[in-house]
Amino acid sequence: SFFDTVILKDARIRSTERIADPLLLEPITRLKMEGMLVILGPDWILYETFRSKARQAALFKSGKSKKAIVGVHHYGLAFDIVRKGPSWKGDFSPVGEAANACGMVWGGDWKSLHDAPHCQRIRIADQQKLFSNFWYPDEAYNAFARGQ
Repeated sequence: SFFDTVILKDARIRSTERIADPLLLEPITRLKMEGMLVILGPDWILYETFRSKARQAALFKSGKSKKAIVGVHHYGLAFDIVRKGPSWKGDFSPVGEAANACGMVWGGDWKSLHDAPHCQRIRIADQQKLFSNFWYPDEAYNAFARGQ
């Protein structure tokens, strides 16, 4: 998988810094992100792609994240988009609309952990399979298709 062949071999695997490198997004996720940025226009930027376990722990400890354990960002299947600045304030509905148009799951739709800048390629129901390291989505995976 992309996780095994690219992410695990990247020198930044333990970085506590924010990483916005699109090359650390799995290729289909990267294409969808690029499509979203075209739809959103020049006022929006890619803010974060890969996130290490160490960075997630630091964000949690500082109160900047409500999650102690890193999620889909760690696998190259998620990214955050914000307004230039970066700005975490304001209306993120354009991100949701772009995510919908590009076939991405939008964190702004989540009820339990609303995360408006966040987009990911897999549905929440598949996260535990991903985290077990026994499953990774293939090219045909569609988060919105029935029976996947």
